[in-house]
Amino acid sequence: MRKIIPFLLLVICPIYSFGSAAYIEIPGGERFFLELPEDTSCSDLLDYLGNICEVVPKKTYMGYRDYSKLVTPEEKDIIHYILKTISQKSIAYLLANRSSIEKSGVRIEDLHPLRFLECIFSDEELKTYIHGVKSRGGWVWKDFIKELKGSLEEETMIGNMTDAILINFSCVLNLDINLFYDLVRNYKWDKFIKVLLDEIPRSDDNGRYDQ
Repeated sequence: MRKIIPFLLLVICPIYSFGSAAYIEIPGGERFFLELPEDTSCSDLLDYLGNICEVVPKKTYMGYRDYSKLVTPEEKDIIHYILKTISQKSIAYLLANRSSIEKSGVRIEDLHPLRFLECIFSDEELKTYIHGVKSRGGWVWKDFIKELKGSLEEETMIGNMTDAILINFSCVLNLDINLFYDLVRNYKWDKFIKVLLDEIPRSDDNGRYDQ
């Protein structure tokens, strides 16, 4: 099994060389050893790592997005602000305030994507907003879903979407795990999100949030 190392963190991970061997310590304290020719240079080592390692974009690693951490009230407020804004504000407003919205997203970057989805799909108001974003389509939906799919893929690649996590996710949302398990395991993120949108019921009174 290939070792997965977070891209960008690679350049700041301590690399210790001892003649014909070296070990690398990655975030979280995990270490692994490499056997190297005695004349291996730092440049050769980095080239070698690039060939044997699968790159995970952004700064994810085991423990960074911890599923055991519940969404805080502050994080829920940020999610509410983002979804309400991009579902209801004019395109001109979104373009003028894009930087501010993106900065809000950075503040919840370390939130596990399934906790993010649980927060949305267990709240009637937030469900209304995400359906509103989907209905808008275009770059608004594409930009939103691109970030979400990215974090889902990152966590899957480092083993942070275990069966236990998926089972808990299905229980929290009262959703049959058979509807999405294979989609997650096969990186079918668009279909996974479609299942959530289609299968999780909304209140008959959700129209009161459309203003």
